[in-house]
Amino acid sequence: MEQQQRRRHPRKIAAWPAWVRFHRSARFLKGRTRDVSRCGAYIVLPLEEDLPDGASVECRLGVRRQRGGGYVIQAVNGDARVVRSVPGAEGGLAVEFQKEMDVD
Repeated sequence: MEQQQRRRHPRKIAAWPAWVRFHRSARFLKGRTRDVSRCGAYIVLPLEEDLPDGASVECRLGVRRQRGGGYVIQAVNGDARVVRSVPGAEGGLAVEFQKEMDVD
């Protein structure tokens, strides 16, 4: 039996630089995306503890875009909420963006 895709937008594999700031924090944690869509992403970064679902975060993604004969990295910023967190040195966050982001 095939599993039905529940996502509104398909995810694509992308290892882009990413920065996450937890609200009430002054600094960003650096990580990288594992996959992204217009509505969310999984960001690999070290987490010391599990975060509650629904926690607010600010995300900055370094989206790779084709320009002319080469590529540039463009910053895409937005607020998101935590859908799932995985603590540990190779942990990460699944986040849902509050507004669709231009990551195509």
